[in-house]
Amino acid sequence: MKIRSALLFILLSVSISSCRWPECKNKNPIFDQVEPNSKIYKDELVNEIIIRGQESFGYWFDSYLEEDGKEYIWVKIQGRELCAKVLIQVLDWHNIEAIKRTKGKGYENAQLVGLTFGIKQDSLSTEFIYNYVIMTLD
Repeated sequence: MKIRSALLFILLSVSISSCRWPECKNKNPIFDQVEPNSKIYKDELVNEIIIRGQESFGYWFDSYLEEDGKEYIWVKIQGRELCAKVLIQVLDWHNIEAIKRTKGKGYENAQLVGLTFGIKQDSLSTEFIYNYVIMTLD
């Protein structure tokens, strides 16, 4: 009986930890000191994405947001010495319909494999717009 309890505890621990966003530290202080929705933060994130490429980062779902009639998802981004959050506007819910249907409940920290998004940037604003993702609940 003790062995069965120990195995159950180990399995439960592994399943909980596998849905966690991996720990990391930022080399760039902007991602720790500035609000994620600010222009400075977004522009710095765009620079990192341009330098490294979108495919060099891991992405995890954080939360759903509906504001001013628009729908968004907050996504955690992690790369070598970079941990950031980005608000991505969703115009087409293809492949992530479940997030919309549940308003994100139950999907926190789900890894978004193959996430791609467009960047719309000018001198006044920087916006990220969802293109495609395969969602996994590892």
